[in-house]
Amino acid sequence: MKNPLESASNPDLRGSWDALLRAAEAARRTAILTNTDLTVPENGRITRIKPTELQESASTDQRSNEMTTMIHAEIPDQLAQQAQRMVDRGWAANVDSIVAESLRRFLESHQESLTEQFLREDVEWGLRGDD
Repeated sequence: MKNPLESASNPDLRGSWDALLRAAEAARRTAILTNTDLTVPENGRITRIKPTELQESASTDQRSNEMTTMIHAEIPDQLAQQAQRMVDRGWAANVDSIVAESLRRFLESHQESLTEQFLREDVEWGLRGDD
């Protein structure tokens, strides 16, 4: 999709398009994960998109845009049971979506550069001894 804000005079407004795209993707992921309809404005009306439609679209997009890898992981029984309960209660489409979203969130919050920065700050603090 073309960026309709690329000619805006305000640089923050020009740069907001990528943030809007990220927010839309996060809303789609959340709707799928929580098995909730996504509401979007379309031609002046509110349209509801079922999570199953979002999942099908995401699966198609994922297959066409990126390869997937099957992983085998051993997790504590309690975590597996909690994940399955979330699916059974309709909070997530399936356990795979919970695992993928959990991994994505972990990787986002533990980026190498952030981890390195926090380690450096901890070392500096330890060397100085200041609180």
